[in-house]
Amino acid sequence: MKPLKLTLSVSLIVAACLGSAQVFRDATFIADTGTRALSDTLKVRITLQGGDTGNVVLGYADFDPPEPTGFPADRQSTIRVRFSRDISLRQVRRAMISIRADRAGGGITTGWDLKRIQLGPAGSRPFYDSGPITGLTLRAAVPNYVTSNWPTYDPTGVNSPLRALNLVVTTAGDDLRKDSAAGAVIVLSNGMTTRVDIGQGRGIPGTTTRSFPIVIPSGTTVNKVVRVYLFKSIYNGWTNFDYARLGVLQKPTNADNWTVRSARLEGTLTDGSALVKNLPTLAGNYTADLKSFVNNVTITPAPLTAGWNYQSLRLGVIFDDTTLRYLNSESPAEVHAHVRYRGTSEWVPFTVRTSTATLYMNNGPALWQADRGKFQGHELGGSTKNCYMYADNPLWRGREARAIEAIKLSLHNGAASGDDSFGNYVGTKKVTVRGVLLGIPNTTAVRDAAWSWGGMLTLGADLTRTAVLSQAHPEVVYEVRHGIPETVTR
Repeated sequence: MKPLKLTLSVSLIVAACLGSAQVFRDATFIADTGTRALSDTLKVRITLQGGDTGNVVLGYADFDPPEPTGFPADRQSTIRVRFSRDISLRQVRRAMISIRADRAGGGITTGWDLKRIQLGPAGSRPFYDSGPITGLTLRAAVPNYVTSNWPTYDPTGVNSPLRALNLVVTTAGDDLRKDSAAGAVIVLSNGMTTRVDIGQGRGIPGTTTRSFPIVIPSGTTVNKVVRVYLFKSIYNGWTNFDYARLGVLQKPTNADNWTVRSARLEGTLTDGSALVKNLPTLAGNYTADLKSFVNNVTITPAPLTAGWNYQSLRLGVIFDDTTLRYLNSESPAEVHAHVRYRGTSEWVPFTVRTSTATLYMNNGPALWQADRGKFQGHELGGSTKNCYMYADNPLWRGREARAIEAIKLSLHNGAASGDDSFGNYVGTKKVTVRGVLLGIPNTTAVRDAAWSWGGMLTLGADLTRTAVLSQAHPEVVYEVRHGIPETVTR
């Protein structure tokens, strides 16, 4: 038999590793027999098949039913088998069960009612269970039964649980200076969000590769990494990425260029295999830039121990060189937020100024919250790069949870104008929006107290584009794709 040859994409490489529960040769075969017993005059072969169409033979195992009973009728029988070679569970697409006479030249003179099969490594739980099989009798006319595709089939490893995951970044000739900050924000399909510091205040020399561990919960797979945002800025802003403190009279210039030759995810699967997934969209030149890898997977939040109807939704907005005022003014530039539920056309208020008497931030329900230090003392409001503000709103509390499909940010003159329509701003101010996040406070989320979004369960994130709000363009809409979290009792 020719050695098995696997063809993998350039961006995904998997190295097989033997010696774990996911690679086996000895296995346990369990069969439920119907009214026709499996006679001891027959032999059984189990052939494991792989490949995209399931026509590649990975290995086989033969066994003779016990004499003289065979596999009795209307009973479950168990037998240990040994395959012709080591089998990697991830490579098995399906199995074929075949019968033949146990003597050369003999014919199949009886049949076998096969009602169910289970198969697993010896001493382990079955990794395949066919469930009930109806109306199947293996006989001379029908000597083979082919199973459905196995749920464990994953030749590239993208859907197999990880033991560890790292973000690996290679710097080209243009280094990352130590007075710059760089890092990545990673969003998983269950909503858990974490980040890694890249420069860590020490910089990265040119033509250097660095590996950074990513905090992941049990059961994470590479395919469940739905967003990777790579930042570079000497301002730590809402992410609080570390950078070296500047000396007396030194000013941050943000003029440093950093060239990323390549970025990739490197993981170790629970079966010991190594996996590499390249992230080509993160390569390129950075100054105060953001680049992103986006996996087109809907975020399905992890189950909540406290029901969603007890939660407040949180909307976070990242600004760049924002000109928002933080107190009442005759003509402030304010950003209001509305959301739209899936399947509807109505925009529901999320964060708006409720009256001329209320402060724009830090005073009252459904108002933007932020660090006042980012806004106070500036004639035009905040001037800190990547400034982060958020608002909490109990939209689901005491009501049916409804998925949000869009977020609209609009520039307003405020309640003093008496005009509550979208985008009513009249003035010369401009507000630059770097992106939005939608989430739920959750105690099971990956915690990182050093940054603004730490401890949040993300429902949606879009940091892929920058929008400049002004009188000429007063609105921007961000799309959101998420499911409704389940509630579990512990």
